[in-house]
Amino acid sequence: MEYRGTRGLPTEYGLLGLLLDGPAHGYDLQQRLHAGLGAVWRVAWSQLYKVLHDLEERGWVCSTSCASPSGPPRTTYSATQAGRQAFFEWAVAPVPRLRGVRIEFLAKLFFLRKHRPEALDGLLARQAAVLREAVRGWATAGDGDPWIAEVAAMFRSCQTESALVWIDDVRRLLEKEGKD
Repeated sequence: MEYRGTRGLPTEYGLLGLLLDGPAHGYDLQQRLHAGLGAVWRVAWSQLYKVLHDLEERGWVCSTSCASPSGPPRTTYSATQAGRQAFFEWAVAPVPRLRGVRIEFLAKLFFLRKHRPEALDGLLARQAAVLREAVRGWATAGDGDPWIAEVAAMFRSCQTESALVWIDDVRRLLEKEGKD
């Protein structure tokens, strides 16, 4: 089940996820990002404000401006109901490609564990299914030099098998966490 809704960029969904903790201005969002996903995800200041502007145009966030004691007015952003809905549609859908597992999928795990832990097992199962299907597709794909196509398929297959083992490890970790 690949997410096919009003598609946004992973950074847009990441900022929406951070706003689920409540309204925030840019500095607060950077602090939340660093505290939660800092080990895997960074957003440049220039990108942060552009993405917030794009989210507001889409109707997924709203902003309010308020006076700041130490300078110009601060703009505070909040997720709208439409933004929350778009976020959770994205969060429960597996990433379509292996390369998305390292950042986007990890972000989904982070946010679901925090806001909808009951959805984690389903996401892990759907992600494993997507990765298994990808392996089957690589076995039959092969344009160009057949040897390099085979070597590339072997490489992708090994990476995918490793990701599947990791998904099982994450499941066990969540089970252990639930028992403690």
